[in-house]
Amino acid sequence: MDSRSGVYVIAGFAALALLLALAAYHVFFRDGDEAAFNALSLEERMAMCRSLPNGSSHEVRTAERLFINLPEDIYPYAHRSFVFEGARAALVPSGEALYIDESFKRGHCVTHLYEFSGEGSVELVVSSARHALPEYRVYVSVVANE
Repeated sequence: MDSRSGVYVIAGFAALALLLALAAYHVFFRDGDEAAFNALSLEERMAMCRSLPNGSSHEVRTAERLFINLPEDIYPYAHRSFVFEGARAALVPSGEALYIDESFKRGHCVTHLYEFSGEGSVELVVSSARHALPEYRVYVSVVANE
């Protein structure tokens, strides 16, 4: 390979990297207003994700499923923990195609489906990746099927 070929290969990789960066920018900031996105409040981001309210309580029956949606860049999956009292929660691998609109994608939202079993309570706790923001907590009371 001569030196000209090497230059073409490097130029090709640089062009590909630029195209990928532009595509990512287009997907996440379709209107080109990154500063406006970063200025959104936590409440606005949670609304974009259609998150359950922080600190809220929910009642489900055994084997019932519940979607929990959060902005992944603020409340990452790796920061999630559970407190169990008699009941259990399991992440359901979802092969289902979920409808996610543009607002959901722009909010960096991720949805997880949980199935509850037993009787008792489950508390989901997610610490924030941003230290100034509060941790996220949702309480689920699991009752037996009648």
